[in-house]
Amino acid sequence: MNSHREFLKGLGGGTTIAEELTVLAGEPVDREAVYKWGENGVPYRWRPFLKILAGRKGAVLPEGFLPDEAT
Repeated sequence: MNSHREFLKGLGGGTTIAEELTVLAGEPVDREAVYKWGENGVPYRWRPFLKILAGRKGAVLPEGFLPDEAT
């Protein structure tokens, strides 16, 4: 199983993720908040954006990261 901390490291770490999310989401993302996600879990609000980043970087999402998308 891939923890949130390992997942975030695989995406480049807090600073890189904050910068990329700021561009992707069109609003500022605090890098310190991103570092806390490794400990507290990624807020659901940011998970779709991180899925996009993971796809660009070939990273595997942690188990249960997003709700089942099957309809």
